[in-house]
Amino acid sequence: MTSMQKWLRIGATLMFGLFVAYLDRSNLSVTLPTITHDPEY
Repeated sequence: MTSMQKWLRIGATLMFGLFVAYLDRSNLSVTLPTITHDPEY
């Protein structure tokens, strides 16, 4: 794996994390129960 591919993979992971967090803040996480499943909520 090249350095560029590594950073692209890290960036994609961070973007996905931010997307999920945005859904949680928007109370739309109920549409993705398998992804955002968290006992605390």
